[in-house]
Amino acid sequence: MKVAIIGAGPSGLISAKYCADAGFDYDIYEQTGAVGGTWVYTDKTDLDENDLPVHSSMYKNLRTNLPKELMTFGGFTYPEELKRSYLYQAEVLQYFENFTKHFHIDEHIKFFSYVKQIESLTNGKWLVKLLDVKSKTETEHIYNVVMVCNGHYEKPFIPDIKGASGFEGMKLHSHAYRIAEIFTGKTVLIIGGGPSGIDISRLLSKVALKVFLSHRNVIPIKLPNSVYLKPIVKEIFKNSVVFNDGTEENIDVILYCTGKVIYKHMYLTQNNNPMYNKIRYLINVKINFDMTNCKTCKKTANFTL
Repeated sequence: MKVAIIGAGPSGLISAKYCADAGFDYDIYEQTGAVGGTWVYTDKTDLDENDLPVHSSMYKNLRTNLPKELMTFGGFTYPEELKRSYLYQAEVLQYFENFTKHFHIDEHIKFFSYVKQIESLTNGKWLVKLLDVKSKTETEHIYNVVMVCNGHYEKPFIPDIKGASGFEGMKLHSHAYRIAEIFTGKTVLIIGGGPSGIDISRLLSKVALKVFLSHRNVIPIKLPNSVYLKPIVKEIFKNSVVFNDGTEENIDVILYCTGKVIYKHMYLTQNNNPMYNKIRYLINVKINFDMTNCKTCKKTANFTL
């Protein structure tokens, strides 16, 4: 059995481990030069050094919203000296790098390999067309199975809010957020009370003049005193925002923490519709969560994806 794995992020790495355990011959194609996928930090937000889209939304000082006990692959734990449950980006990335080396997965990774196209062949196999982003050479390979492990979400979602186009201040999506320092002394409105909105509001509260967090649901944690909770936005003006409760605030920056829309895998040929159905059901992974050492989750979970 010969398997192609697209992406050397967490999904690609654990898929490689299961392929190795089953005795399959596999290759991992990664368009960047590092493992870790979205956990890899880069200053770039649009195109990388090879003019390919940047998929990662990682920012400086990101902290996980899940304990590490829920973020381990079976049989491979975090270092014993790392006692904290909630980790920073660099610590999580180091875990994936250690996992890759420990199971010799790095020997199977083809870095700077961009998948241009995948075609379903009449014999049931798959033709994978690749571009080496450094040398610009193209190659083709045939596999029994293809695992798409490069995520389903990429394009930032920007909600349609009345008056947003007329706002004269700075506007950006959390995908383009990297460091807090550029917001020093500014009044920032964060739209979206999910994990990224909550975490970024915490970071900005240390440097910004004021941080307003507009949200729909209950915020599950206590935020710094300099973060002010607001209901959803009703209308945006040149330099201010009106909320559903009728209050209005002067705003310098609007930061959308509103998630992303599903990414269309352009390399999947549209004339091979069976691809879209077949490619979803290639692996059945059993995950064991041992949470006995987690202070916030004293139980053990076991389920199958």
